[in-house]
Amino acid sequence: MANQRKFFAPFIILALLNFFSGCGDDKFTPGRAIPCVSADDSAYAPDGKKYYFYRDLVWDSSTGENLVADLYLPEKGGPFPAVIHIHGGAWIVGNKAMPMATYFGEHLACQDYAFFDVQYRLAPEIHFPQDIQDIKCAIRWLRGNAEQYHIDKSRFITMGGSAGGHLTAMVALTADNHFFDPTCPGYPEESIEIQAAIPFYGVHDWANWIDTRTFNLEQIYLNLPPDASEQEKQEMRVKVSPVTYAAHAPGPFLIIQGDADIGIPVHQGQALNDALVAAGKESRLVFIPGANHGFDIYRDSSFTLEATQAVDNFLAEIIK
Repeated sequence: MANQRKFFAPFIILALLNFFSGCGDDKFTPGRAIPCVSADDSAYAPDGKKYYFYRDLVWDSSTGENLVADLYLPEKGGPFPAVIHIHGGAWIVGNKAMPMATYFGEHLACQDYAFFDVQYRLAPEIHFPQDIQDIKCAIRWLRGNAEQYHIDKSRFITMGGSAGGHLTAMVALTADNHFFDPTCPGYPEESIEIQAAIPFYGVHDWANWIDTRTFNLEQIYLNLPPDASEQEKQEMRVKVSPVTYAAHAPGPFLIIQGDADIGIPVHQGQALNDALVAAGKESRLVFIPGANHGFDIYRDSSFTLEATQAVDNFLAEIIK
């Protein structure tokens, strides 16, 4: 029975994440500056800061559908560093405005960062690496509109959890790899380079992750034929793994993972950290004691608050 619970745990977590998607939208009124509040919405922040929320900004329609993002923007000041948020959902479900996004969007906008919460296409509609290309298109769009939103296009950081943690690392590590170049027509002159990355509980070494078969991701996401040889599978696992590209890190990484994660093995975060350090890159690995996968569904939990402190400290150090 214990093994069965462990097997089904990732599916339960995915269901919860999908259920919570879009929560908290009732506070957002177009054109109105929103007061900053504490993590559990119980009290207004004492400094009187506010932020703006822009919903469903269309960053591409070349695929025949509007691909959109939400932007959380400090009320005053700028130009602001931008955090590009990439939601989770096992590459097959999920959306922007999930709990991690609404919490960190509000929190970071109140710390003088722009927060761009991106919706991207999912498998099986698309396959690897089209989701990475989508996110890079969104990055180009934001840089192309940086002046309008008072954003500093030289300071972009990716951030996300679970599948979004994997994509957070991949987007940051593959700016110079043409296999991952965006295919959308918008803002081709803008850079897709990222200056830092904050992956939460992501899959970073696919060759050592058994759940590739659990979710049938080899066909649904990686687009391998059912009769693919073990060599073909292994080559694809290497291509989709952030550890493969660690030597191309453009800046520092903060890797966050709960040490009680039953969705993604703890060694996945360790593997990326080790690969970055071995390549001479700056990386720090933060384990949240007792935290499970998707712990930041709950914005006022001690786990989320500990992760928030790590993110705040990291950004304060790297943003000059």
